[in-house]
Amino acid sequence: MTQINLRDDALTRGLAYLRPVPERSPVVQLAAVPRRPPRVDVAIAAALFAWAALEAVFATGPGSTGVRLALAAAFTVPLAWRRRWPLPVLLVVVLTLGARSAWGDVPEEGATPMPELLLAAFSVALYARPAAAAIAGLPIVLAAIIATVVLEGFADSPGAVDVAIISFICAGAWTGGWLVRLRAAQLQAAEELGPELAREAVVQERARLARELHDVVAHSVSIISVQTGAAQELLRRDPDRAEEHLEKVRRAAHDALDELRRLVGVLREDEPVYDPQPGLARLDELVDEARAAGQDVTVDADGEVRAVPPGLDLAAYRVVQEGLTNARRHAHGAPAHVAVRYGDRALEVEVVNGPDGAPNGDRGAGHGLIGMRERVRLYGGTLQTAPTEDGGFAIRATLPLEADR
Repeated sequence: MTQINLRDDALTRGLAYLRPVPERSPVVQLAAVPRRPPRVDVAIAAALFAWAALEAVFATGPGSTGVRLALAAAFTVPLAWRRRWPLPVLLVVVLTLGARSAWGDVPEEGATPMPELLLAAFSVALYARPAAAAIAGLPIVLAAIIATVVLEGFADSPGAVDVAIISFICAGAWTGGWLVRLRAAQLQAAEELGPELAREAVVQERARLARELHDVVAHSVSIISVQTGAAQELLRRDPDRAEEHLEKVRRAAHDALDELRRLVGVLREDEPVYDPQPGLARLDELVDEARAAGQDVTVDADGEVRAVPPGLDLAAYRVVQEGLTNARRHAHGAPAHVAVRYGDRALEVEVVNGPDGAPNGDRGAGHGLIGMRERVRLYGGTLQTAPTEDGGFAIRATLPLEADR
């Protein structure tokens, strides 16, 4: 039961960076279907009604002023419900247009209902469910345009070219709504899969950490074995020297227990790799490799260098390694600066790259920052990643140091 609780706690800490949940994409918000008409839709419908009402009063067209005002309301007011009921709203606009064309005796000089028809076509493509209803909206719009010309029969009626242009514009409005619909579906799927993909990345990184920590523990156990054997040989002949070996055994055992505590709850995959793990003592080698790859890297060390637990030493090394890799990947050619600061209570590691670089085409798997954050959290530290004021990027890790034992 204790192990299960520890695993749950480790998973919670490992996924803490997923909170707070980011805001939804504006495209996804635009494609959302609310229960009630949002204020923006009411405002749009009111503005279109005001426009149509002015045309009904001051422009020439079929019917009396009262009838034209009623038609203006029929064309515009239903648009407030265009998200909730897109296909019925489109049918109301089209049927109203057909009715006016059937009994009208003079041409309409105003723009109504062209803006309303475009908005209704856009809305049915974006909001109609299922997709077949959205697809059915396009021929309805085009049929309404053609029927209007046939039914009106005015001397000033648009010709075939004008009908084609108007149909193209209406089809463009429908296509715009359909493209927004597809993009919103893609973004929504990505938002839903994002936490699961991040969880999978954490699990994979934790498995790699387990293998590395296994190596550290195995190294500590081997030290215990060697030092215990030496102490046993000297116990009778030289008790003082035997005591020194036993003190080393005690410290190695203490380090191993620390690593084992951190190892509990970490999920492992495959078999551990027994390659020796690096630390800050090999920082010069890491920097030389980066310089050999073309990076301009400078190093600054501050404070008194002191021995740190092997696992924490490895974590600091990995942060520097990933920071230089990140700089090489996303700001190739930009100078990078590595700073290591030994404090009384914490070890600070910083990697800052300049702005004068360019991506090298290798985007990576996207798990670098996730792995660093998980690794630093494993040792109770904090990780900060943010752009710098001059356009570069900075990675800063703070790893707490335990008091000397």
